[in-house]
Amino acid sequence: MKKFDIIFLSPHFDDAVFSCGGEIYYRSLRGEKVGVATVFTSNKTDKITDFGKKIISIMSLTPENYRYIRQTEDQKASHILNFTSLYLHFPEAIFRGVSNFKELFKNTFSSEEEELVYTIAREIDSLETEIVVAPAAIGDHIDHAIVKKAAYLSKKFVVLYEDIPYSKLVKTNKQQRLRITIPLSKEAITKKVEASLAYNSQIIPIFKSKRRAKRLITLWSKKGEKRVLV
Repeated sequence: MKKFDIIFLSPHFDDAVFSCGGEIYYRSLRGEKVGVATVFTSNKTDKITDFGKKIISIMSLTPENYRYIRQTEDQKASHILNFTSLYLHFPEAIFRGVSNFKELFKNTFSSEEEELVYTIAREIDSLETEIVVAPAAIGDHIDHAIVKKAAYLSKKFVVLYEDIPYSKLVKTNKQQRLRITIPLSKEAITKKVEASLAYNSQIIPIFKSKRRAKRLITLWSKKGEKRVLV
């Protein structure tokens, strides 16, 4: 018997809530068991480069406290939207040794990344659900692309979500594939914004201020959340 009605795959701690917070709220509200599985949560520092350390410092974090702070933020968001947090414990790109933005945002995989895709696919298959919602990898962040391909390779029924904020901040034609719109009520938007702001370490790096974050997330959410069936 499945444990969760649906699981949202979040490459990093905030991605699923930024992108799917409204749907997560709706599903939890009607009594569904909702899981959010964050794929990249390990902060092993043996491969981190100066570039990776700089990215982390922009968040006002350190490699050592990165996982604890980010996971604490995620727990706050989970209480707001009433989902269960699951952690798969793989290292994200900045902990795998990427040394520049070209390695962080790309649409090709190295042999090591291909191997990682298959490993994550097996982990996705072990999740106690029949349905997963995965990132569409709009913006070509390598971690999002890895999770998308791993979802494709799994035995689950897959739905893709629009990657927020990347889809709003980069020029791409991938939005054309996002055929389904989930309209959000004022209450759902309020909850989504509240949960998104729980990821405090991401607010300044992405939005420059809490006020701007609240305004933009509200604005984007009023247009609904985009999905595509695979």
